[in-house]
Amino acid sequence: MQNQYIDINQVQTILKIINVEYQSYIPKWAIGYIIITGALASILAAFELALIVSPIKIDNDVQLENIKKKMKNYPLVSIILPSYKEGNLLLRALNSIKEQSYPHDKLEVILAVERSDDTIEEALKIAGLSNCKESGCRGNMGDISTILVYGKKQGKPSALNEALKYAKGEIIGVLDADDVLTKNAIMAAIPYLINNKADAVQLPREIILDKGSEKTFSGVHIRAQEAEMFLYTRLLAPVMETLSGISWVMGSGYFVKKDVLEKMNGWEESAATEDLDLSIRMIASGYKIKVLSDNPVYTEPVRYYSQLITQKERWVRGMLLLVPKVLRHPRKSWPLLALYLMPIAEYATILWPIMAPYALNYAILAFLVEFLVGFSAYYALYKRVGKKIRPLPVILAFYGITTWIALVKLIIGRAHEWKGTRNSETDKIKDKITK
Repeated sequence: MQNQYIDINQVQTILKIINVEYQSYIPKWAIGYIIITGALASILAAFELALIVSPIKIDNDVQLENIKKKMKNYPLVSIILPSYKEGNLLLRALNSIKEQSYPHDKLEVILAVERSDDTIEEALKIAGLSNCKESGCRGNMGDISTILVYGKKQGKPSALNEALKYAKGEIIGVLDADDVLTKNAIMAAIPYLINNKADAVQLPREIILDKGSEKTFSGVHIRAQEAEMFLYTRLLAPVMETLSGISWVMGSGYFVKKDVLEKMNGWEESAATEDLDLSIRMIASGYKIKVLSDNPVYTEPVRYYSQLITQKERWVRGMLLLVPKVLRHPRKSWPLLALYLMPIAEYATILWPIMAPYALNYAILAFLVEFLVGFSAYYALYKRVGKKIRPLPVILAFYGITTWIALVKLIIGRAHEWKGTRNSETDKIKDKITK
């Protein structure tokens, strides 16, 4: 048999032909289209902030007497509180539980921690668990029952499932160590579950915005997180729920019927976004999720850019992994497609140079034009309104950067990697929290 060799000259010739044809296939107006649409998107995003620029008014009042009249009994609520290297934050979360108006003898707190965590000694003492050495050990935090569960360093979903094994409550609540419940939060959520108006209830989530982050340039990414949270819980979720009756749980500050969780086999441990995965499976099974409009759970912002990148990359990767599940049940889960449609335009804008690498210089020009238009619009809005700006596009920029990281991880086989946002307790905790 005659040996066949690759002729390098022929390969180079073919590549040149492909390149020429490829360039001719791309419309001449493509760069203009990208610049114009990008600029329009920047302007629209700026005016979108008109909804977010004004001070956020939150109704924290619950008509307790009316709720008590409607509630014939108070079900036992088990609050799972996973934590790793977040000792000071955990103390604050526990204190917010101690201040709840819900009957304390109907509350159970399950701390899901790691044995190697050296930041939780004080939290364990307050929870009455300082002498516990094994999972399942019980204690008391005043008149609230507590349980200690040791995790296996496999991420939050694994810790939640481990804690679920010890939960005795009819209702399971999920609270992160960096969360703070308002006084009537649990009391406001439970009636929807016991009256069968919902199978899961999500409290609105708000960012804890300290004075140092309100107007300074260094706090721009924190105000952007506030804008993103406001967009999801105050605008997008209510609109989706009104149109379709469907919403989703958002990481923490939510309550689910225990029997529903058991039917769902708990949380998917390989999911990078276990909350969205649970939402999709619940919706596909016909369960209803409701997002409340009052009594929010306050969340500590991500204060470091490296942590913010870690968080957004995991969210993007998790969303991409869940696309097949969403498409598998389009009739029931179509509203969740909105979560995917929002960043699609951004992904396309960012990724299109891959389709035409020779036009990278034009991509940079498009970015500069969009940036200048967006910056000018924000400046004009700031001068007009005269109040603090919550720059939502800053978060969109982080999503754009982390999309590349997420795609790389999907390609190299790290699709299901679960890495927490805060790997060490480095954030400065503010004692004064506006409620």
